Amino acid sequence: MNESMPIAVTGMGTVSPYGVGLSTFWDNLIANKSAVKEVEDEQLHQWAPVGARVQDFNAADYLPKKLVKNTDRFTQLALIAATEALSNAGILGEDGETIAPSIDPERIGTSIGSAFGGIQSLEEGSGKLATGKASRVGPRLISKCIPNAAAATIAKQYGFRGPSSTHVTACAASAHAIGESTFWFWRDDVDFVLAGGADCLWSPVFLSGLRDMGGARNRRPRRQNDMVTSF
Repeated sequence: MNESMPIAVTGMGTVSPYGVGLSTFWDNLIANKSAVKEVEDEQLHQWAPVGARVQDFNAADYLPKKLVKNTDRFTQLALIAATEALSNAGILGEDGETIAPSIDPERIGTSIGSAFGGIQSLEEGSGKLATGKASRVGPRLISKCIPNAAAATIAKQYGFRGPSSTHVTACAASAHAIGESTFWFWRDDVDFVLAGGADCLWSPVFLSGLRDMGGARNRRPRRQNDMVTSF
């Protein structure tokens, strides 16, 4: 194991409450702009009057319709960010959709962190059964809601055949996914790793629990700068 091996970040991508793209995120961040806004969704507003959501986001603008239909929102966010990171790293071929011929897919790993996985899909399926709107949830529910859906979908989409893992460690999940992936380099298992994290926790059940534990505001603050709650 070569723990002295230098590891470089060659590409980054993000979908954040500021919007899609790394430059959008960075420009707003250094301009000291807050991404926390009043929640317009009437159902979610009762649990979280203010919050940081990805605004005006339509996954179909970035991903094939079939892929959107078969994935949860958290996986969609991960896929879009992954595409930007891979493109910036120069790993994609000329078509921008597949790995360059010079890259060995056996040497590309995927390490993604997620606190809850596809909680929106799970909640939607539970709601259909509970209200009697449906007697079944469909064959895609499990593959949409399991926490490793993002890592698996990214690997499948781009043909990665190296090691793949998902870290489910609450708020530390993304940091663990990035940090633990360094061992793959030290063991000479990979040449590249797509590492990071994704979550979309705009769920009534999750937000209600977060509010009850004191982790979310239950009223709008008087000042814009007070739109942040610490745990």
